[in-house]
Amino acid sequence: MRWLPAASYARVASDHQAAAPTLASPGAVLRERVALDGLVLPAPMQFLEAGYRGATGVRPALARRRDVSAAGASDRL
Repeated sequence: MRWLPAASYARVASDHQAAAPTLASPGAVLRERVALDGLVLPAPMQFLEAGYRGATGVRPALARRRDVSAAGASDRL
């Protein structure tokens, strides 16, 4: 069986959160976890949403992530 690459999605609501040390790198935390699991997470499969608050349903990176999933280009999220 051939494994497909993993994909990740992370969101920070504001520039302040994106710059804060504890939330600055949700993508880095996800990449570390994927590596621990022995999976591959190519840069184009890392979807990071910055500046979109929970009050809005606008999530361009999440929409792209859904498209990747629908196309069968990833088997892990």
